[in-house]
Parts: sequence; structure tokens; C-alpha cells
Amino acid sequence: MDPLSTPSAQGQRNQGAHSHADEAVGPRVLFVVGDLFRGGTATHIRMVSLGLKERGFRPEIFLLSGGRDLEGEFRRGGVRVHEAIYRLPPKATIPMRALRLAVVMIQFWVFLLRQRFSIVHFYLPENYIIGAPVALLSMHRRLVMSRRSMNSYQRRFRMLGRIEHILHRCGVSVLGNSRCVVSQLHEEGVPEERLGLIYNGVDLTSWKSLPSKQDVRRALGIADKALVLAIVANLIPYKGHADLLEALHLIKEDLPDSWRLLVIGRDDGIGRTLQLAADKMGLEENVLFLGARDDVPSLLAASDIGILSSHEEGFSNALIEGMAAGLPMVATDVGGNAEAVLHGTNGLIVPPKDPISLSEAIERLAMGADERSSMGEAGRRRMQELFSADRCVDNYERFYRAYLGGAKIGEIPGIRASDFVACEASASD
Repeated sequence: MDPLSTPSAQGQRNQGAHSHADEAVGPRVLFVVGDLFRGGTATHIRMVSLGLKERGFRPEIFLLSGGRDLEGEFRRGGVRVHEAIYRLPPKATIPMRALRLAVVMIQFWVFLLRQRFSIVHFYLPENYIIGAPVALLSMHRRLVMSRRSMNSYQRRFRMLGRIEHILHRCGVSVLGNSRCVVSQLHEEGVPEERLGLIYNGVDLTSWKSLPSKQDVRRALGIADKALVLAIVANLIPYKGHADLLEALHLIKEDLPDSWRLLVIGRDDGIGRTLQLAADKMGLEENVLFLGARDDVPSLLAASDIGILSSHEEGFSNALIEGMAAGLPMVATDVGGNAEAVLHGTNGLIVPPKDPISLSEAIERLAMGADERSSMGEAGRRRMQELFSADRCVDNYERFYRAYLGGAKIGEIPGIRASDFVACEASASD
């Protein structure tokens, strides 16, 4: 990380002059995020930042929390990663956590005073709440926030919601990644002129030259002709793994022999509980807990059905990655899932927290090879048309360049909120 030090008085006097020299060699965009642990947000920012760099931008990353699974991939692509330097011991007390927050905010403030960015872009509410006030104090005025989830967290942490609502009135431009997310942001008071939508995209670079389906299955000890289901989601309660296990328990005798479920994702604390539940249901031979993997494209390409059983989502990368692999998707009707999966066309949409409906959808696809094939191809086409990396990065580039030219999101066709039909959020969200 670059050393942080107090800027000179001259530097502070010059901080308001937006650098024409900087713009001449490409706009500087700072992405502010908590960490770079492998997951949807870090993967998305990697795709966007590397894509923008190829188009003449100078993206950089600032980590407010730390955690660097993907840092090497950013650095190899020429994207600088900065990080707050204060560390907490394993069992930190509340006062120690409060101290760390104060120190991180000061470090971020000094960093922003020393370096001027064309745009400062915050990802996820926690980083927005911590970083946006600091950016405003440092006289950065072109601020963007991306929300990638529904706002159910505001019911659990009401103070966070209040702070967000205040920041919404400070001129920040706000992006959602699904119609449902955008609809909620508008309900929270973000005016349409400052509200837009950019869908996630899938970078297919890593999908080239994959090992054969048979080789992947043999490495996992799975028969060539077995029915393979896959769920890509970190092991968090709201991802609905428990519902999925219960659904499979209901139909385990009706599924083809030697079926397997690949559970792909980092254990965030419930892994052991899920394994015990699978054992109790007699699924221990069928369910493979693979943990966090860097070969997800290969695992999906070796599968037959993709599943997303979440209780809440903004817009899932895992969903469109499954579509990229040509899988028919079974997904719950939360957030933007039904914007990616058209029921009966490229997959099946089921109610959340409903193992019976989930089991019926899985069984339908398990027993219909022709339907799986046609839905999988339809999903692949839909992903390439609407959710490609190029389309996603194109939209970011168009937004940033228009924004730097003085336009508001509400004036940018294809991104402005008014171009998208509002979504009626599920009560479960």
C-alpha cells in the first residue's frame, strides 16, 4: 500500500483544481470497497476496472476493511490497490472496533486529500456510509454509489438506513443492478435524475479452453452420465442452502441414480451445520461441499442444472454465470432473479423459502433432458445479449464519460431509471 501522510499546504490549495493533465491521460476512477475476497462484488469490480483500463481510464481500488484474495489479479492488470493500514486483533472489543473505524476514516481522508480522482465510486452500503462523508469533506464532488442488494438490512440496522437516506440528498449519483433494487432506491428518495441501472456482466475470458466435462467429473469422482446440480453461493443463511437440502430430501428417491449436488462457495459459518443436515437426511453421498473454488466455469460446464435458492438478492452473478455455461436455472423469485431467468424459457422461477416448490422445479428439469437442453441454450443466448462483460463495461464507460461531461444519470439513455419498468419487490425481501 502507498504510504499515507499529511498533504502539504500547497497540495491542499491545489486540491480543488480538477486536473486537466489527469484527464488528458485518462480519467482516474477510485472504487471504494471493503475487501477483495472472492465473491460477486470483487469479481464484478475486477471485470469493470480491467475493462475500463483497456479503454483509457485509470481505475484504482481502496479497501476499507482489507482482505485480498483477488488482489494479484488487479495488480497484474495494472490496477493499483490501496488499503487502510489499521488491523484488529482476532477478538476485538467494541471500543477497539470504533477506534479502527475512526482511524480508517482519517486514513481515507488523508488519501483523498493527497490524490484527486475524477470519480469516487462506492460499492455496498457499509462502504458508502463510511466513505461518502469523508469524500465530501475532501471536496470530491463526483461521487457514485452502487447498491447490489435489496434493502432488507435497513430493517435490521435502522441507523444505517437513516444515514443512507441523508447521503442520498447530498448529490450522490446512485446505480442499482436490477429493476427491483432501483425501485427501492427511488422509494427511499433518490430522485430519478440521479438514479440509474447497470446490470452485471460475465467475463467469458476464463471460460475458454475449459477441460472436458468428463475430465472434471472424473476428478470429482462423478459418473459421466450422472445428473449433476450446482449451486454457487457462499455459505450464508440467506442463500437458502438449507431449503435446497430439504427440497432434495423430498425427491431423492425420484431422482436418477448417482445424482450429485455441487455446493460451491466459501464457508461463512454454516458449513458444518449444512453438512450435518445433509447427513441426517441421507444425502451425504450425493452432496459435495467443494468450498471456494477458482475453477467455477469448469464446474458449471460439467453440470446439468444450476440452482439459486436465495431468500434475497440484488442481481446474482452466479445466476448469469450458470446461464453462460448453458445451464437451465432454477431460481427463487427475489430481487432481479426473474429479470435474468424468464420462467419457462431459460429456467424456472419459484417462491423463496418454499422447499416443496423448489423440489418440484428440480424434479421437472431432472426428468426432462430435452427441456434442460432448450432452456440452457436460451439462457446462453440471453446472457450473451444482455449480460456480457462488454455490454456492462460499455455502460460504465458511457455513464462515466457523460457524468464527467456534466450530464446526470437521468439524461443517459439505456442507463437512466426511467428506461426501466419498476419492479414490485417481493414481500420476502
